[in-house]
Amino acid sequence: MKLTPLLVVAALASPVSLSGQGQPTAKIGRTAPLQKPKPHRGTLLVEAARILVGPETELRDSAILVRDGKVLFVGQEIPADAKRGAERVAFPGATILAGMVNPHCSLGLGTKLAERIDTFTPELLAADAFDPFVDELQQAAHAGVTTVGLAPSSLNAFAGQGAAVHTGQIGEVVVESTYLKMSMVDAAFDQNRFPTSRMGAADLIRNAFKRARSPLGGDLRVKVLADVLNGGRHLALHAESEAELRCVLDLCEELKVKPLLVGCREAHKVLDRIAALASGAVLAPLEFGSPEHYLTLPAALEKRGVPFSFMAERHDGLRISAALAVRNGASAKAALHALTDVAATHADANTLVGDLREGKSADFVVFSGPPLDLTSRLLRVYIAGVPVAGDAAQASAAQSSK
Repeated sequence: MKLTPLLVVAALASPVSLSGQGQPTAKIGRTAPLQKPKPHRGTLLVEAARILVGPETELRDSAILVRDGKVLFVGQEIPADAKRGAERVAFPGATILAGMVNPHCSLGLGTKLAERIDTFTPELLAADAFDPFVDELQQAAHAGVTTVGLAPSSLNAFAGQGAAVHTGQIGEVVVESTYLKMSMVDAAFDQNRFPTSRMGAADLIRNAFKRARSPLGGDLRVKVLADVLNGGRHLALHAESEAELRCVLDLCEELKVKPLLVGCREAHKVLDRIAALASGAVLAPLEFGSPEHYLTLPAALEKRGVPFSFMAERHDGLRISAALAVRNGASAKAALHALTDVAATHADANTLVGDLREGKSADFVVFSGPPLDLTSRLLRVYIAGVPVAGDAAQASAAQSSK
């Protein structure tokens, strides 16, 4: 069933449009059919006071040149012939950041992302359950999240393969097959089917990877596991408690696999083992009322060199989590990495999104001030060079409906 996304109207500061016209986006409203926005065709020049190409590279009074939905140049010395005929938009005093990435999310699809009969389903694709019309995609865009890692459910121990999707009024799968998702939380165990316990799940995983190491090869299920063993795919393992994390780390040490840990609410109890054995951590969202040990977890992971990102079902939770991480000892650079390129890496989409380097999708967000300052307002969101949220997107949508 097609769901009409919400139109969120906020009091946003208006940018200065130097060309007078924006790129039209799809119609918004229940009386007109939704039409998928296409990548911006032609050349777009976006100017701002600060541009964060990546968390390590900040440019002042600079510009991004976009052509056909891709980043072509970033900087002050863009060739004049490249800019000729470009649509120009300026954001005085504003800051541009690469579009934020939520590496692990259900997009409200819930049990559609779970297989409840067969527990061993590494071949299943979350992309097959993707609904490009769910309201959560527009809600994500209005929070500055331009890419989401659609994750199989944690109700299944061997859940399947994730996907990376663009958000906006109508979503799009940009990477069909990403990490292999597995789960060690209690919700993955069912007394009516195997495995019924964490020990049974560990045996299932151990034996499956043993088959994947066989030189005789195997079916598609085994080949997905072989990708993990060969380093071609992340193994995203959901574990929350100390017992779950210890079980996962022991198992992965035995299998010689570096997992991407998901959840990690009691990770403070096994920090040194995580640093030694994991490739990174996708953390449950930080909240103002979170316990101190969880608020300080990002700083503790940063100190040990563990790349971290944040996941959230409410997409505004990403930016709040990053701001709280800085408030509790993490560096601003690590927090920005957690929102952009590290999150893109954890979503297995970093070749396409995560920073504003040449050739990447022109996904970026414009804030009135520093992105980690929660008083900074989100002015506009671009995906593939098209404004999908903010006042300009609304204005162009209204114009297209006249």
